[in-house]
Order: sequence, then structure tokens, then C-alpha cells
Amino acid sequence: MIIKMLGNGSKALRMKYSSLAEEELRSAFSSPSEMDWEMVEAGICRHELDWIWGINLSRLLSWITSLIGEKKNLSSGRVQSPTLVEAVERYVDYLTFISAPKFSLRAELSAHGEKFPSTHVNSPFERRQEALERKQRIMEEKVGEVVKVERSSYSLRPPPAFNLSELQYEASRIYGFSPSYTQRLAEELYLDALISYPRTNSEKLPPTIPHRKILAELSSFESYRSFTAPLLKSSRLSPAQGVKEDPAHPAIYPTGKKPSGIRGDAFKVYDLIARRYIAAFMDEAIIERRDFRISVGGEELEAQGRVIEKAGWTRAYPFSVGKERSVALEE
Repeated sequence: MIIKMLGNGSKALRMKYSSLAEEELRSAFSSPSEMDWEMVEAGICRHELDWIWGINLSRLLSWITSLIGEKKNLSSGRVQSPTLVEAVERYVDYLTFISAPKFSLRAELSAHGEKFPSTHVNSPFERRQEALERKQRIMEEKVGEVVKVERSSYSLRPPPAFNLSELQYEASRIYGFSPSYTQRLAEELYLDALISYPRTNSEKLPPTIPHRKILAELSSFESYRSFTAPLLKSSRLSPAQGVKEDPAHPAIYPTGKKPSGIRGDAFKVYDLIARRYIAAFMDEAIIERRDFRISVGGEELEAQGRVIEKAGWTRAYPFSVGKERSVALEE
């Protein structure tokens, strides 16, 4: 806006960077790009809409509440208000949902000294009495027979590097962090030049990022070296790419700068980002699933086992695949 009003737009250039790493800043300064005036106009549009809708309507709502004797500051916004509508509609659905009771029948079985869970093939039941009767038959028999075993293998492709929402989801699932807390920690890591700009929707890593250099610097960490060393021997580095794309910034990646001085929750978030980035370059994982059908007292139970045949990328990012569940049964 200042350039358009007071300067010469034809002489303006743009430094484009996604991290505060010294090398990236120097590169952006030495090779600036042309101004993207459409992006500038889009930013101005958002700014003006925040005034027209957000600030004016927020003041109106606060003024209305003062008329009824309540001094409250209420806010509205172009993103906040539609999101709040969605949240309220979901909450109303939750309050008005009428659930029908169902009854599950599960049993803990044991074979060769190892315990494993199982579920009745017809579970859940509509009637409690039926579930109790079938439970009684199983309890009276106590010994079962494996009547069917099915084996199948499937592959898990490496996940792409994080965008902000996926990082928030994983940090909540693994560590119980709130989305706002995760974002604050990620922004602190960005300001310390440890990661790229975190407020991105992208799941893509462009080839302009110096992946080999970053992986080499991550190799200085003993906890990452066993994953990065084999990758650096490869002649070509090609990370897994997601579907979502953000024209402003790539997916979140570590800059390779050593995170000295960070610990606690901040390091947990950094570790998630670094491991997810490394995993994007690794091989797929292969899982063998085993499904068992067990007959006990005329009732059939189902049990599942899972064996990791090839760990692949799950070695670097082990949070997405559960532990192996070995069931020592044969038909």
C-alpha cells in the first residue's frame, strides 16, 4: 500500500522466504522476485473486510449488550463467525441426538501364555439378554477352537510434511497439546530460525528447498542419524507430497539449525516436525494383518493380530502405527 501510494511500483521487488535461516534470508535478498500485485490486493481485501465486518460488527454487538445493562465485549469476524455457526450446529446436533443402547460382547483369550482381546462376530447386540446368554455359553465352555485364519499384507506410504492443522492434530493426539499452544510453540521455533513458517496449509515441499543440506545437518543429532545417513547416500531425494497446497508457503520443515537451548514441550513439537520431515523421504512400510475366527461353546469370536514386516518410514515417525500385536494361533 505504501509503495503504491508513495513509491514507484515498477521498481519494487519482493524478498520471498519461508524461514528465518540466515542462508535463506541471504538467498532471498540476493535474488528478489517481481511483486505479485494480485497477492497484495488480496491482502488489502482481507484487511478491509476485517474492518467492514469484523470491527464494525463487533462494536455493534458490544453496544447492543450495553443497552440491556451488560458490559461485554463481543467479537465477530469473517472467519470467526462462520466457524462459530458450524460449532453451534454441531453442538445442537449433539444435544438433540437420541442414542439407542447396544451391548458389546468382548472376551480376553489366552494362547501359549499370551493374552489377546476378541469380539463376538455379531457384536454389538440390540438386546442385553441375548448378549448375556451368549456370554454364558462362552464362559461355560472356556476352551475354543481356531476355525479360520486369514492373512493379508498392505503398504503404508510415507506421510507428507506437516501443515499447521495436521501438526496441531498430531501434537494433540500424541501429547495432549491444545491447538493454540502448539501454534504458539511452532511460532517460537520459527522465530528462532529452527523451522519454516508454520501457518501454512501446504503439504508439499518444493525442490528449491535444500533437502540434502538439511538432512546432513539433522545427521548431527544422534537420534536422527540412523534415518538420515541412508538417505544421504541416495543420488536423488524425493519427499512424499500431500494434496493440499498453499501458494504462499510450503509445508513445515526444519531448517537444520541445531536447536540448542530448547527443551520440554518446545522440543517435542520440534521433534515431531523433524521426524515427519525425515519420514517423508523414507520407504513405505509393510504391515501383515492376521484375522482369526475362534469357536467357543458354539459362539464365534474374532481376533486380530498385526506384524510389521517392513518398518520403512515408521522407524523415524513411529506415532502413526500402533504396536505389533502378536497372536500365537494357527488353524
